[in-house]
Amino acid sequence: MKAEQLKLFDFREKGEKKLFVSISIDILGFCLILIVLLVVFSYILGVERGKRAFTHIRRESSRQLAAQDAPQEEEISTPVVASTEPEPSGPGEETSSAADGYAIQVASYKFSSAAEREKKMLEQNGYHAKIVKKGEYLVVLVGEYLSRERALESLKDLKSRYKDCFLRRL
Repeated sequence: MKAEQLKLFDFREKGEKKLFVSISIDILGFCLILIVLLVVFSYILGVERGKRAFTHIRRESSRQLAAQDAPQEEEISTPVVASTEPEPSGPGEETSSAADGYAIQVASYKFSSAAEREKKMLEQNGYHAKIVKKGEYLVVLVGEYLSRERALESLKDLKSRYKDCFLRRL
């Protein structure tokens, strides 16, 4: 009777043998160590390759910055702080005194040549730009707006070129 009951639980056919795969613990340990070493080695190669690529990019960008910020032969005659007379801020905009108005900060630089270049580009696009010294930075501002609403309209236009520009009180 036991033999008949065991038949119900035995899923092998007669004459069929079970397959056993056995790996000794030494071989398993060796394979695991080998896999860990391969992962570490590939990680190290990737880090070194990334360092070389980053160093190459950093050298090129520092050369470009040095070329852009190098002192040029002609002296810049524009003063760092703008005059107190209001000028048109943009196409069709009104202005007021700097004490109660708004301006849009578009960029800040450590070097005056870069700030002057940005100011000149903004003026070519029809904006009244000025440079204000704030600590060790030169801040490029656009406009002297009477109302916050008009300043926000110009801010929307400038956001396409200057993603981080923001409105500030003068």
